[in-house]
Amino acid sequence: MQAASFAAASSNKSSLDRGDVYGRGDDFDAARGYEAPPTSRLGSARIKINVRGMVFETYEETLAQYPQTLLGNPKKRLHYLNPLSGEYCFDRNKFLFDSILFFYQSHGILAFPEDIPKECFIEEIRFFQLQEVDERIKKEIDPPEKEAAKPVVLSDSAIKRKIWDLFEHPDSSVMADLLAKLSVIIIIISTVTFCLETMESLRYDVVNVCVNESVSLRNNSSTAHASSIETNYPKGCFVDKQYELWHTIEAVYVAWFTFEYLVRLFSSPQRCKFVKSAMGMVDLLAIVPYYITLITRGNVSAIPVLGIIRLLRIIRLLKLSRYSRGLKNLAKTLILSGSDLPSMFAVMIINVVLFSSVIFHVENEIPESDFKSIPDAFWFSVITMTTVGYGDQVPKGLLGKLVATLCAVSGIVILFCFPTPVLLSHFEEVMYGDKDKEKDDDKKIKKQEKPVCENKIYAIKEEDEKGLFEERDNNLNSFAVP
Repeated sequence: MQAASFAAASSNKSSLDRGDVYGRGDDFDAARGYEAPPTSRLGSARIKINVRGMVFETYEETLAQYPQTLLGNPKKRLHYLNPLSGEYCFDRNKFLFDSILFFYQSHGILAFPEDIPKECFIEEIRFFQLQEVDERIKKEIDPPEKEAAKPVVLSDSAIKRKIWDLFEHPDSSVMADLLAKLSVIIIIISTVTFCLETMESLRYDVVNVCVNESVSLRNNSSTAHASSIETNYPKGCFVDKQYELWHTIEAVYVAWFTFEYLVRLFSSPQRCKFVKSAMGMVDLLAIVPYYITLITRGNVSAIPVLGIIRLLRIIRLLKLSRYSRGLKNLAKTLILSGSDLPSMFAVMIINVVLFSSVIFHVENEIPESDFKSIPDAFWFSVITMTTVGYGDQVPKGLLGKLVATLCAVSGIVILFCFPTPVLLSHFEEVMYGDKDKEKDDDKKIKKQEKPVCENKIYAIKEEDEKGLFEERDNNLNSFAVP
């Protein structure tokens, strides 16, 4: 049912005492001269609601849909009854009440007015207790109380506290911000160096090796390379000058990262917690590969392992998340989505096995088929579902091509359509939570006053309030009911 609410003005100017409106409680029903409100032909009483002189009228059964609310509960709204006029009088914003009444008339549709601050509408919702109807509204209006914040553990030493803020909180001071920027620059340069040393013209062969007999070693680049060349080294000791160059550059980066880690460890108010934390582990793993390489640099048998160890240096990129809010939000999004993504991954596995089986049996009779077995077709299914399509395996027959088409379409649905809403909803949750936290911090820091909800754009001026709460006659010009 749709309805509109209209205000009716009265020519009667006899004023009411505010105590009569708000102070009687359960004694209203015994007030002198009170008569029961008029009843419609359907047997439902009509309710008049006076909001600062603007009269709204609706049926009692409309309000009774939500007995948890102030207007829907007869006992709750009884405290606001004016026994002389039979109206329920509220000293609230009359321009917002139209949306409140529409909530009852539309069976639960809550529309925020565009031209009024949200904080003001939230106050009205809270006053009329609409949040008790819907959990979504309740979470928006009355968010669940957070657990008592654990007291922040600070170091007893003032120097340690300053050092901790300097290295851990970039926004605490100008010097802390400069140190954070310096650390980011070093992380980026070290990553560029990690990539440059794998170039053919800059790659080194062997590292400070001493052997007792002639040996044949493969190229010892930090990344496995298909065209690595075996080099024969006679008896003696060898130091590759190119390696020494990269080793020296790496030593500079590691010296800074080690200094950072030790300083944080020294100034941390909770050392064990810092060591076990995610960022503490990242800081440690960023420097460990260098020291392992340093210890094993004279061990020929360890050379094949050094490439894998050096690969761990790429973990330094994760250090950027300490200084990037976007990376932090992305990590939080993935963590929140952790409970949903495994089920999607399971659906993908089912699809891979299904399409691999079908395409193997469809292509099995073709002599030049690229699919020798079902496991051999797994690669084709994965590449097709991800819409990469390397072309190293392709179906030859018509049915095989049809199966490949269905596989590609299902991959788009499973890998793109399904996860996107989940990731997006969690990302918005993280972003809004981050913004709310910022607002809370700003309010604490700046001690902002409560927003003034009655501004000159839509509010009643102080001098115009006289006579608003007056007895109105029953001859309304018009009224609407749902």
